[in-house]
Amino acid sequence: MKAVWLSSTYYLDPAINSAHPDAERLFTRALAYCGNAETRGFVPKSALKTFGIRSVSRRVSELIEAGIWVESDTDASGNQIPGYRFKAWAEWNGSGDDLLERRKSDRERQRKAREKKAAATEAMSRDKSRDVTPLEESREEKSTTYVPSAAYVSNADATDEPRRASADEATGPTVPPDGWKIVRTPTQGLSQPTRTELAIQAAAMLHAGVDADDIAAGLETWMSRPDARIGLFRHLVDDAVKARRAPLAVATPLAASDRKARDQAAIFDELRRKHATPSQSPLLQIVDAEPAALPAAPDWSATA
Repeated sequence: MKAVWLSSTYYLDPAINSAHPDAERLFTRALAYCGNAETRGFVPKSALKTFGIRSVSRRVSELIEAGIWVESDTDASGNQIPGYRFKAWAEWNGSGDDLLERRKSDRERQRKAREKKAAATEAMSRDKSRDVTPLEESREEKSTTYVPSAAYVSNADATDEPRRASADEATGPTVPPDGWKIVRTPTQGLSQPTRTELAIQAAAMLHAGVDADDIAAGLETWMSRPDARIGLFRHLVDDAVKARRAPLAVATPLAASDRKARDQAAIFDELRRKHATPSQSPLLQIVDAEPAALPAAPDWSATA
């Protein structure tokens, strides 16, 4: 129930007017509880602690003494539950109880109707499954030629050899010519399925706009790795594209001190080369010069 009836002059009733304020609070909260729980005016003792009333036992006694509540051992459905009942509930909220009864009856009627419908649907499904032959079983009965007692006899001649595909006959997926042109020569010696897969990937990259030289460079790197898998081929091609598009390294300008040291080193190197190879040895100059005139020897005999 969304709402319960309460007289607009209930506070003028001597039974409420002379009661403790907490007893009046217990009265209104219990009334709302009965409407929310749809107990038809029954308040179980276990619900008293949820109302937040101090000295609730004393307030209960006040309501009983005022003739507002009566003590009961059963609820509205006859279940053995100790509690209390509003004495004038039917007078003020009997219409709400009637509405609850009608709703309960409607829910029960709808439940039975759903059960009856479900039972009829289930029975109809059983009848169809029993009368109709499954499609797969009928097809199998019509098409089977299995003879349990017959032995298998081959009609092949004993000299017949197993059929082998010719070299020109296609035995795998179609390989695009542009991709096969790139991988044909570098992949000689690999298995045919591997070469086919590489050619298909190369053709796909060509159609995506990748340069043929980059694909060839990636394939060359892939071939240099014996343990490489097919999936690595595309990554190696991406690396080749990145390496080709990488900007050239720009030389970092030298600082003033570094330029000065470089110029000084160049001057020292030039001086070292000049002094290391003299044009003519001084010894040769002395040897090639004409000998000077020697002074005459003194005559010692004259003095004797």
